[in-house]
Amino acid sequence: MDFSQSGTRTVLAVDGKHRVTSGPPKQGISHDAHSQDFATLLGLLVKQNLRKVSSNSSQTITAMMKSLLEAIHALQDQVDILGKSLKEVIPQPSPKPPPSQQAQYIVLHQVFCDQSDHCHNKAVYEDAPRYDVGSGWGFNDILKGQVPIFNVGTYLSQRSAIHFVVFKEYSCVADNLKTKEREIHSAESISERQERLWLVSRPLREATRMVAKFKPGNQSAMLANIEQMDAPYNFFFHHHQRFSELATAERAVAGSSYRDGLESLLSFLDHNYGAEYKGAKAMFDQGRVSTVHLNKLFRPGQIVVATHQKTGQLRAGILDDCRLTITGGVVLRGWSWNYDGKQLRRATWSGAIDAIATNCPIIDLAIYPLDFASDETKAALEDRGARFWRARHGQYVSYNRRDEKDGHYTVTRLMVDVPTYFQLHACDSVKVFGDDEAFKSDPGGSSYESSVYDDWPVSIDNSQAQIRREMLMLLPPNTVGYDMHQKKWGQFSLVIAKHPVPPLSLLTNEVAVSVDDFSDMVWGQHSIDKLFLDRKKKDILLGFVGSRKTTTVEYGPHVVDLIKGKEELLIIHLHGPPGAGKTIAEDAERPLFTIHSGHMGMNLEEIEAYLDSVLQLANKWDCVLLVNEADAFLGARDEGDFRNAAVMSVFLRFITQASGIVVLSTSRVATLDQTFQSHINFSITLGDLTRENRRQIWDNLLVKLIGNYYEDDYKETLDELAAKNMSGRQIRNAVARAFALARQQGDMLKTEHIFEAMAV
Repeated sequence: MDFSQSGTRTVLAVDGKHRVTSGPPKQGISHDAHSQDFATLLGLLVKQNLRKVSSNSSQTITAMMKSLLEAIHALQDQVDILGKSLKEVIPQPSPKPPPSQQAQYIVLHQVFCDQSDHCHNKAVYEDAPRYDVGSGWGFNDILKGQVPIFNVGTYLSQRSAIHFVVFKEYSCVADNLKTKEREIHSAESISERQERLWLVSRPLREATRMVAKFKPGNQSAMLANIEQMDAPYNFFFHHHQRFSELATAERAVAGSSYRDGLESLLSFLDHNYGAEYKGAKAMFDQGRVSTVHLNKLFRPGQIVVATHQKTGQLRAGILDDCRLTITGGVVLRGWSWNYDGKQLRRATWSGAIDAIATNCPIIDLAIYPLDFASDETKAALEDRGARFWRARHGQYVSYNRRDEKDGHYTVTRLMVDVPTYFQLHACDSVKVFGDDEAFKSDPGGSSYESSVYDDWPVSIDNSQAQIRREMLMLLPPNTVGYDMHQKKWGQFSLVIAKHPVPPLSLLTNEVAVSVDDFSDMVWGQHSIDKLFLDRKKKDILLGFVGSRKTTTVEYGPHVVDLIKGKEELLIIHLHGPPGAGKTIAEDAERPLFTIHSGHMGMNLEEIEAYLDSVLQLANKWDCVLLVNEADAFLGARDEGDFRNAAVMSVFLRFITQASGIVVLSTSRVATLDQTFQSHINFSITLGDLTRENRRQIWDNLLVKLIGNYYEDDYKETLDELAAKNMSGRQIRNAVARAFALARQQGDMLKTEHIFEAMAV
């Protein structure tokens, strides 16, 4: 190979046989001949130098590679010169559009090829390409047209009457890399229908923006400021009526710049896709969908619903994008609300629907538009969102907990308090979607930028008392709360599905038994009246507790002054059987926070840290603090018992810093240390239950169950049941065991089950 200069002309020679100059092409030589000459020359250059490289030293290899690169660059210069002068040498006739649409749009042809030595990936031609047999340097022939377009932008700028361009797409060599099931079609690869459309003229682009409810298409990779769409043009499917209405209006406008482009576009769509659009609409009207129409079902900006694959729980989100996959399914992306305790923020999600074998009900899809959901589903989503929003600052609720092992439900109480949770824990927000659902949270999706077509807020401050119906549907289906029974934080599902009333919950002091997972708290009425105390003690207790229900004291200025210093804290000492502490909390209409010695640890530091954490939550939530086995910490101590003295000092500080009501429960009378006795406002001794007391407890429990869960007439056996010397808690536990026994036998609860359970 040699390089020589002849004036301004560069001459390249390969074995003295093939020679190309950088001057303009000679008259009478066809463009195709020049293309073949360049292609042949480049192939020979590559093969020749590869042979040399394989047999020479590294120094020679470097020189050869440098020469080869220079030759390739020189050839590129030749191609550029040829492209600029080609119009003078070879006339390029435009294709003839239909008679009714002269010069309104054109059809061009683009070839996609992953064969690197063909060097024509994304090449555009005026004519339909054909295989040039024997033209390939490898085993594959080259698919190409006869009239290439080197610069599409320049080509279109010379045809100002064109409103849009239709690209027919071809695959020269099949792309074997795109085999993943959920690989989506992109602007860089051949489209699913092998056809794309560009909106070219300014009037047609402006008219499109006037009617668009969402982004018309994707940015063209070849030409800036031009949006392209893939057939069958779902944007036009969703906007066909709006385009038609605008076209009708423009016909009455003299000299309208929009009219010709709109009518040309609608004519093209109706002729090529009108039947398909009508078929899709007819199928959707029947509530069904097929694979061919699957991606027409979705449009950006609509609310879509997903069903959790395991629990069946519904989720809702805004759809931003729907892309067709290689196998005929769709990949969807969008956003929904997450909550950080201060504001709702957008968080992105993604989901997928695999290709469906045949047409199916739309609501059977893993994700489907809310438009096709039942009225019941829409109302349930709205109700769930309203419940979440009511509890955004904190709320004490009743919760039906489902046991994942046996599927049965029990009732517990939660303090839903997202702001406090995020004050105590370092994390982002209450997540809407997990990783095993139809909707999956996108990593890094905590921030979001809205588009020009997006009229949804990017965030919503929790100071807003109400938000509109559609936003309620998008609120998280989960919330964060503190389980007052298990003493731990957790994420709890606001399940919509209805469940049977859990029978075991009827045996507790819970009066708010809900058929949803969450329900607003309904406090027990006159709970203290159910304690087995004499009337005077009940009245005193009711007076103390009743004054804590409200911060407004209605007695007179002198009484207010008297109470003001002490009203923040009421300490009650209960000694006797357990159960009264919960009753006091119920009557005070406050959450109950129970402390057991086993929760605190062994050393002084652990005890102090635990009590500080309890105090922080209990004071914030205005809880009734119940200290079980208080004599373990506040009991009488021996002289010189410094450890117990230190523990008592910590406990005394803890109790005196509490606000509201503190109940100290001990199993024996007068076991508290004398130094603490002066802090107690009221002491109550609860004696053992009498036979009549036990009869009343049995009656109160079983009357709730008769009919639905208990088929016997238990009245006849009340005396026999009351004869057993049992506490109230033991009675409830016996009925719970009887329920478990009846359930195991597949039977309703009977008296015989109760007696069998009592014998265990």
